[in-house]
Order: sequence, then C-alpha cells, then structure tokens
Amino acid sequence: MLKLIKLEWKKNNIGKYIRNAVIVTLLLCLFIFALAFLGIADDPDGTLDAAPGMNTISSPIELFTGMAFLIFTSVMLASFIVSAYKNKTMNLMFTYPVKRQKILASQMTAVWSFNFAALVLSIYNAENKDLL
Repeated sequence: MLKLIKLEWKKNNIGKYIRNAVIVTLLLCLFIFALAFLGIADDPDGTLDAAPGMNTISSPIELFTGMAFLIFTSVMLASFIVSAYKNKTMNLMFTYPVKRQKILASQMTAVWSFNFAALVLSIYNAENKDLL
C-alpha cells in the first residue's frame, strides 16, 4: 500500500501541491496577523480583541485552516481521481493484479495523509509565535 501511495504522489507531481500548501499557509498566517494586529478586530475603545492572548486567537486559526485545507483536500481528491480517468491511467492500473479498492484507497490515503500533515504544520506554524 505504501508503494502505491508513493506512486500516486510521484504520478500527480506532489511538489506543486507542497508549493500550494505553503502558499495557503502563508496567506492564512498573513490573514490571522491582520485579524489580530492590524485593526480588523478593533474595538471602539482602542483595544484589540484577539491580540492579548492565544486563547482568543486559536479558535479562528483552527477554523480558517480547517476550512482552507478541507477545500484543498477536495481539490486534490478530484485531481487525483479524475485525472487518472482522463489520462486513461486508471484503466491501465486496473489491469494490474491489485484490487480496485486498494488502488482507490491508496489514492485517497495519499491525499488525506498529505493534507493531514500540511494541516498540522499549518496550525502549528500559525499558533507558534517564534515562527511568525
């Protein structure tokens, strides 16, 4: 199964998805920084809503990163599965002595494992003060 996952990553050029995940993470960090410190969350009395502590800002971080990577996961799943049918590589893979369920499960596992790791790193990166 691990060989099939590595094959899917190589076949679908995982490097462009790594680049896109880094861009999404940077945009989320920029948005969270703007939310906390640039006056988007200003009160009329002049104090910032989200800046004083991590308890107030961690909820929006998890919300926005969760939404962004949910969309990212669905785009990757569509790309992995639909492109295989469009390029006729799925028909070739179905001729191999591997169960069809295992092939589709390896495609989904490849996407989900990549996005889980990217989501965890993105949340860690956004919540860690040292990296911002």
